[in-house]
Amino acid sequence: MAPDRARSATTTSPARPPPPGWPPWRWICPATAPAVGRSTPGCSTTSAVVSLLRTRLEPGRRPIALRGSSLGGYLAIVAAAHVDVDAVVAICPAGNEGLRRGLLAGRFTFAANQSSLAAFLSEHDLFAAVHSLRVPLLLLHAEGDEQVPVEHSRELSRQTRHAQSRLITVPGGHHRSVQHDPELQAVSLRWLGRVMGEAECSGP
Repeated sequence: MAPDRARSATTTSPARPPPPGWPPWRWICPATAPAVGRSTPGCSTTSAVVSLLRTRLEPGRRPIALRGSSLGGYLAIVAAAHVDVDAVVAICPAGNEGLRRGLLAGRFTFAANQSSLAAFLSEHDLFAAVHSLRVPLLLLHAEGDEQVPVEHSRELSRQTRHAQSRLITVPGGHHRSVQHDPELQAVSLRWLGRVMGEAECSGP
């Protein structure tokens, strides 16, 4: 489920069944860093892909989840307030102010429309987005993260309102270790299986 950083801004599975052993719902990874800033970031692209999925899924509503890491985690949370999804997995999500400072300081290597992305980050507060979420949120964070402190996710978890939202922290690691950890990917899948199964049963 980890997005390939060389691919386009949104990775999804709209046209083929999931691999053996994977559940029958769909997932979307709403950002990889190199692609994010070249056009309107985040929400519009994710909304378009969700709409495409809804038209291509078999008859009847099927749950859809957003998943992202770092900047992608931020965008997954922010986009979830504006699109028809049923759960969010955010891995070491970066805050909008930290992202904006990094952008203006030139610390990012991906191409971006700086003024557009900076305005988007200023207008979309991560804590407010988490507080407004009506769907379950799973936060995953390495305690050894050298870029986004684990306390950031702990503070975000205190803003969640859905009863099935969870925070999982793991000792050690670094900013990208959780995203590529097979055991933690399995944890995410089990959590999604529980909350998405309920979403499928309850309907829209």
